[in-house]
Amino acid sequence: MILLTNGDSWTQGDNPAQTINWEATKNLDWYDIVPSFGDMQYPKAYQSRQIYKFYNSPVWPKSLGKRLGVETWNAGRNGDDNTTITFRTINSVEWLLSQGKKDIFVIIGWSSKLRLPAYIHKDDELKLAQNRPTFISDYADKIYKLEKRIEETFLHSILTLQNYLNLKKINFLFFNSFDKFDYFDKLYLNKLVDKSKWVNCSLTQSHFKEYIFQKYDLSDWSDSEYFATSHPKDIAHQAWAKYLYNYIQTL
Repeated sequence: MILLTNGDSWTQGDNPAQTINWEATKNLDWYDIVPSFGDMQYPKAYQSRQIYKFYNSPVWPKSLGKRLGVETWNAGRNGDDNTTITFRTINSVEWLLSQGKKDIFVIIGWSSKLRLPAYIHKDDELKLAQNRPTFISDYADKIYKLEKRIEETFLHSILTLQNYLNLKKINFLFFNSFDKFDYFDKLYLNKLVDKSKWVNCSLTQSHFKEYIFQKYDLSDWSDSEYFATSHPKDIAHQAWAKYLYNYIQTL
């Protein structure tokens, strides 16, 4: 089995929650980062120092791959929205298949539904902006009032990736990193979601965050032994990897 993981900073890692190492390089034969994080349109946009800056950190994909004893590819990229996670995952699977890789198992840690893709005009091109332009923040309150519509957009991303993976006959498991569905039961297409492919068969949990809160009896994600700037530290990543490992054994 080959493990492919994707998500945002809760999958790639984030500084200062993880120790950043600009000099890190691949030094394990079983763990690697997907080229360009699966964003194959811009292969020159990502230098190796960006790709491998959290390579040495025990983020959950690396810790889980080690527990499973399998070849592991991590495509997680901090700052990404769910739409981008979807197409980067598809690109990553296609790349792995082109390398002759088979028996792929995909695990996705979805980002916030409120993190929306934004585009800026730069160097005569319209490019996806990871650092959201100021105008997005200016209209944040108005955007949040459209939460139900935003969840519909997220649902479409889920269905796109679910259907693609089913078409390719690739097994998968989804979970929410730190956000959750509030209107899932009210959305018309919710019946199309295969809940058996979600941790705890639920979309209405912020799985990773809630597990760490419960395990360590936390009430919030203020800076502590387990969180830094609202991101899980190494100990939390390792705990979540152990949980996922045990959960996978029950499937």
